Amino acid sequence: MPNPAGHPTAFLDRSRTAPLFGPIGLPPPFVGDAARPEDYVMDKTLEDAANTALALGQPLLLTGDPGTGKTRFAHYLAWQLGLGAPLEFHTKSSSVASDLFYTYDTVRRFHAAHIGSASVDERDYIHYNALGLAVLLSLSPAATAHLRTPGDDALRAGPRRSVVLIDEIDKASRDFPNDLLHELSTMTFRIPELNASIAADPAYRPIVVVTSNRERPLPDAFLRRCVYHNIDYPDRQRLIDILCTRFGHEHGTPPPLVTSAVDLFKTLEPDLVRAPSTAELVAWFSLVSRSEQDLGRRVQDLGDRLQATVSALAKTADDRRVVARHLGLPTA
Repeated sequence: MPNPAGHPTAFLDRSRTAPLFGPIGLPPPFVGDAARPEDYVMDKTLEDAANTALALGQPLLLTGDPGTGKTRFAHYLAWQLGLGAPLEFHTKSSSVASDLFYTYDTVRRFHAAHIGSASVDERDYIHYNALGLAVLLSLSPAATAHLRTPGDDALRAGPRRSVVLIDEIDKASRDFPNDLLHELSTMTFRIPELNASIAADPAYRPIVVVTSNRERPLPDAFLRRCVYHNIDYPDRQRLIDILCTRFGHEHGTPPPLVTSAVDLFKTLEPDLVRAPSTAELVAWFSLVSRSEQDLGRRVQDLGDRLQATVSALAKTADDRRVVARHLGLPTA
């Protein structure tokens, strides 16, 4: 059951499911990876890693190829624990550690001082970012009153616990994770502009999920402070489970369209220069599964309709020819 107080006893439970979709018909437009968090398919090893991180109060570091569900897991975790949407920080190559907590608009502050006609309240130039906001939300509104402007209602929601997603941490320099070691361990940060130090309430300690595409190695000191899990490429059965859950077929025998799509997908893998990700499979299946009548057919029997979907799977000219050949389509 969700634990609004956010104590470490709130563990994940794969048996919690959401209501099924309605009767299968024309699916809604598939925009990016905008799936419901409750449709996430979590295997036992990921469940164990997440529960270990929750029990230890440590960040959960997820690695794996792009499209394997690392980012989506943070949304699933937040939904499972009843904590609302995660607070997200999308790492850039220019990111520094303090950006995870807040940013200070130096240029606007300088301009205000120069013209002498704008606010001189330093709080007006501070924007709280994912982990800083989560730390502040762990405190009561009274405890954060001196850190927010009168019109800032975001911090009035505390005390509450939050899930924080630090996405693609490997994009930043090696100094970025090194500079977070103390802050992640203690859940504290400083705002020199306000001469303030803030520490999270331990009862509402933020839950941190960190993702990495392994573009560069992370420092050992950072790894020692995390619970680590690599999301492997799904096997055949898990891909079937993902499609069935995502498109509302999770009860009974998987439809032929699902099993044939997954079998085709697994057949393509060794022949492609760039194998499609799980997210690309889901997007492609949303194109070929257009009606309930389609579910009883094999993917290969859909004929000309497949021609328009090849680009969802193949992202190079050579791979496009391979996919077309497997689908029995013209390769020119």
